[in-house]
Amino acid sequence: MSEAERAFLATAATPSDTTDILKHQLATSPLIAYSALVTHHPKEFPSRGLLGSIVSASADVGDVVYSNIHAPSSTVVCGVQGSGKSHTVSCMLESALIQDPRIGELPNPLSALLFHLDTQDNGRPCEAAHISSQGCHDIDPTTLPKVIVFCSPSNATQRKKAYAGMPHVWVEPLYLPEAALTVNVMLAIMGCEQLGAMPLYMHTVLNIIRAIGVDHFTYREFKRRLDREQLDGKQKAMIKLRLDLLDGLVRPKSVPLDSHFIPGGLVIVDLTDPFVDASTAAVLFDAVLASFTRWNTNCGKVVVLDEAHKYLKSSDSERLKESICNIIRLQRHLGMRVIIATQEPTVVPATILDLASVIICHRFSSPAWCAHLAKHVSDPKADWYDEVMLLATGDAIVFSPAALVDASGYNLLGRHHLTIRVRPRLTQDGGMSALAAK
Repeated sequence: MSEAERAFLATAATPSDTTDILKHQLATSPLIAYSALVTHHPKEFPSRGLLGSIVSASADVGDVVYSNIHAPSSTVVCGVQGSGKSHTVSCMLESALIQDPRIGELPNPLSALLFHLDTQDNGRPCEAAHISSQGCHDIDPTTLPKVIVFCSPSNATQRKKAYAGMPHVWVEPLYLPEAALTVNVMLAIMGCEQLGAMPLYMHTVLNIIRAIGVDHFTYREFKRRLDREQLDGKQKAMIKLRLDLLDGLVRPKSVPLDSHFIPGGLVIVDLTDPFVDASTAAVLFDAVLASFTRWNTNCGKVVVLDEAHKYLKSSDSERLKESICNIIRLQRHLGMRVIIATQEPTVVPATILDLASVIICHRFSSPAWCAHLAKHVSDPKADWYDEVMLLATGDAIVFSPAALVDASGYNLLGRHHLTIRVRPRLTQDGGMSALAAK
């Protein structure tokens, strides 16, 4: 080793540098216990949301756990219906959007985007929209988030009825500006994702998109060139089905989607509609997600995939899954927090489970789900299998290797897990089970 190399290496090994690296690692921990918080200075975690209390763990029982909202992270929440999954997601949204000392510290509210799809329109709103309504706790109305719901244009009347009477909630049909139809969106909508499975005439569509190019692509130019192609009647009919979908959603002069994203606001894309299947919903979710990702802002962002099992199963959801994976990989640079809520953890790609900062498991009884998660969670022991099947409603097992839960303030959760009881909702709880008698 030369003297120059030795001198250069020595500059990177100073105690102050090591201390700074440790502080950065701690400041980006996705979860912090109160006992660890007081060991450090609370100002090192300026944005933190109360998540719940520890009831059994490799930490002090009775301690309180916070979500570190200040740092980007990714969370997967799973569990059967009625186990508390949606309640947990709503609590996390409250902590990210509402400034109230009862649920933590939030100097600068985030901006949230949530995707929702129901296979049947039962007249119920998305549960997350209740975040704009007061519950049994007194809340300053000015702190409640503004909620904008974008719905399918063909089902706008019914969805407006579902959200009628909810304060601070506005429902509008989802229209995409022409600029939102990027090459990637067009490839997905036109079914040009899997070359081996495409009919021959779709190669014509692919060639047109390729000829226009990424930098100069417009929907008008695409349609103009497509009209010049010599296609038979059956081929034109198949392509027309996809173009009719686009024509119903595209408005050249519509307001850009990113104009609706604001700090402290929630945008819900609710595509509940008998005429919108899971594949179409996944493609449209990805188009809106692209606008949210590109939105240039100084505030933090959070994207929520609500009831993800309803659309991540579809054959056309690969691009949405890929987009989520890329966001998680780049979350520190994008300032993005990702929350995926699903009844079935098996629909979440293995890559996302491996990259997730936190995995929260509410009650479920499927051995197959346990076996699937066991390949991706940090705790190698199988003793949590029995525990997760016996969890009370609102309780959850939490895996988060980088969580800061030790009273010394420096030991991470690592290969262990926590069992927590999620805190009460601050806003209205819209997810209570409908029983035969009250």
